[in-house]
Amino acid sequence: MSENPKREYFNQLAPRWDAIPPREEAPAKVRRFVRQSAAGPPQLVLDVGCGTGVLLPAILETFPQATCVIEADFALAMLQENARKVRQPVVHRVCADAAMLPVADGRFDLVLCFGILPHLADGRAALAEWLRVLKPGGAVAVGHL
Repeated sequence: MSENPKREYFNQLAPRWDAIPPREEAPAKVRRFVRQSAAGPPQLVLDVGCGTGVLLPAILETFPQATCVIEADFALAMLQENARKVRQPVVHRVCADAAMLPVADGRFDLVLCFGILPHLADGRAALAEWLRVLKPGGAVAVGHL
């Protein structure tokens, strides 16, 4: 099976990703994005396109009641870096495409998508997938710096 060029790019970049200097306001914007993402306290959170875990500290801090946080990314090396940084029993990692998630319908209270829209081949298909895995009354939050 031939490797997806975009996936290969992110796999190669993963070990250096966190060394790329963020914009000065990025950490505050990330925290604000997570804080404003849910109407209520979510139990099950999905972070699609999580990369090395940019949102994860803010998710764990903002939603301490969460019983499960799924970090999903299509680049395995990004997930490996993610796992090196944060080890919590409620955090699980899944290597999957944003438009083809191996998750049952109506599973999550909150689906977070931060910084991945420009990288999606089919944004409509991805959005349909995020809505498919969302519980009734849940929220999808999409953000980008």
